[in-house]
Amino acid sequence: MFFLPGIFSIPRLTVSILMSLLMLGAFLWGGFTLYVMQSTPQSPDIVTDTVVVLTGGSGRVEAGFQIIAGGKAKSMLITGVNNKVKLPDLLRGGMTGDTIKNAILEHCCVTLGYSAETTQDNAAETLEWFHKNNIPANASIRLVTSDYHMPRALIQFRRALPAAKIYPWPVKSNTDDNQFWINLNREFGKYILTWLSARAGEGV
Repeated sequence: MFFLPGIFSIPRLTVSILMSLLMLGAFLWGGFTLYVMQSTPQSPDIVTDTVVVLTGGSGRVEAGFQIIAGGKAKSMLITGVNNKVKLPDLLRGGMTGDTIKNAILEHCCVTLGYSAETTQDNAAETLEWFHKNNIPANASIRLVTSDYHMPRALIQFRRALPAAKIYPWPVKSNTDDNQFWINLNREFGKYILTWLSARAGEGV
């Protein structure tokens, strides 16, 4: 037995299990953090069928605009947009340069999605958009979201669109900002729960 004088005793097996769980959690957190901090856009020069931007973090929409204006995707969906926001509003808020603004405003395939409120909703809204626009299930997607959010987003999108080829485009965060670490820790917990849910759904 492991004793805490005057309080209670804990069986050694229980202590061992708790310590093992703590070590496992620290190992997983370290791996998650390293993955996020080292993440970079995958195959940035490839032209994809579409780019999907998940709202909710700084720099995401701007990155999507740069991708579509640079001809690196044939269409774009911005999912999770506030109902009051229109495309010109996003351009005024996130882009400079008349050439880029005009290129996007004149582009035939920029869509704003208003129904998503969660990451799972983002994936579902993207699937619905695929169906409405007759986009093939095996289309290539440039997925844009914050670096700390990308691992969980990939799980949800691969579940909703298993045949699609997804190219992550993580938007880098300022690691000197305390908010980054708050977001990272919050996302780590959500990622673990989402991963466990996905594995349970696969019967594993």
